[in-house]
Amino acid sequence: MASKNITITGGIGTGKTTLCRAFLSRLNASTKSALIFNSFISDRELLETINQEFGIGMNPSDKSKKDYVDALNDFLLATFSGGGNAVLLLDEAQNLSPTVLEQIRML
Repeated sequence: MASKNITITGGIGTGKTTLCRAFLSRLNASTKSALIFNSFISDRELLETINQEFGIGMNPSDKSKKDYVDALNDFLLATFSGGGNAVLLLDEAQNLSPTVLEQIRML
């Protein structure tokens, strides 16, 4: 299945975040979602936050980038094989560093 990218732009106070919340409220139960608000984070912190938002449990000893990516991949494969989808929304993405943007691209 191919991934889809959507960009919502607009001035301050035009309702971009409200639109994202409305979108999330209309997803069916088979669609898992993660909404990231903090855009001033590292690539590793992004992976940690994505996993937390999706409710992916991690062992306390599993804290490397590879551990986070492996857990996320397992979650995505299980979700897709069960007929579901996963949606990641990044609010204020214009503030993300090039390293974090590359991490997102690699996902």
